[in-house]
Formats: sequence, C-alpha cells, structure tokens
Amino acid sequence: MKILSRHASDNFARRFWNRVFDVTPSFVDCYSTKLRLDAEMELLHKYLPLPTGKRVLKIDLWDEVHNSGFLMRVASEGAGVFGLDISDHIVHNASKNFAKSGLPASLVVADMRFIPFPDAAFDLVWQIGTIEHVHDPSRVFLEVYRVLKPGGIAIMGCPNRHDPFGS
Repeated sequence: MKILSRHASDNFARRFWNRVFDVTPSFVDCYSTKLRLDAEMELLHKYLPLPTGKRVLKIDLWDEVHNSGFLMRVASEGAGVFGLDISDHIVHNASKNFAKSGLPASLVVADMRFIPFPDAAFDLVWQIGTIEHVHDPSRVFLEVYRVLKPGGIAIMGCPNRHDPFGS
C-alpha cells in the first residue's frame, strides 16, 4: 500500500487507528447506520444536489469499512470520489469494498493535516466525526480550504463534548 503522506508513515495515530480497526466489528447492518447514511445523503444533496461529474474528497474512510459507505453512494450517483485515512488497514479494506462494488475511487493513506492532493482539486470536502481526533484542527481547515475549488463546499462536523461516543 502506497503511503502518500510522510506524516502518516510513522505516526502514533496511524498505529492507534490500525489497532482500533482490527478489534472493531462492522456496524453496517445496524438500523442507526441506515439512518446516518440517509441523513448524510440528505445533507449532501442540500448543498450538492447533482453530484454527477463533481469531485468529492472524504477525509476518514471508517464509514467505507465499518458503517455507511457514504462515498460508495456518492460514486453511484456519478461523482468522482477520493478518500484518505491515516490507517492503512482502513484504506486497504475500503479499497476492497470499492473493488467488490465495481465503483471507482482513489483512496490513499494520509494525514488529514497534510492532504496529498493539489490545490483547488475538489468541489466538495466531507468530514464528519474525525477532526476532533487531531491536536491542531486549524491545520486541517487550512488544508481543506487549499484543496477546495473556488466556490467549493466543505461539510465538516464533530460531536459535541457531551456526546457519549465523542473523544
């Protein structure tokens, strides 16, 4: 597996998320997973009603492995999809899931603070429930801004500090 960000290759976070992935079961059959995916797609369509031909970057591929498969839905609607995750285990499994589905995707191992894509490359950047895991989220915001096309949209969210599933 090619690691595109030098910051992901020896990072404590990479090792940590590899271990978390290795011991966490899939939630794909949970009712709450379907509700989450439906809500995410509704939010996407509010800001990007017709994703066909658009370039979408998702920061964090956890859902493409253990949960909703958001990027797969977006790809099935004709968008060019790209994703990154700091865990090579997660990227490897997300790649297998995309291969099984027959949908194209460009997925890379990288640190979201150092996005390995060119300036102004994406119409939409999507990140839900990931930025709270980094110590310097302002670096992520700068990178997201850098890779967005002029007029592009960033949809970013994180749990509040009282969320029982937050970090």
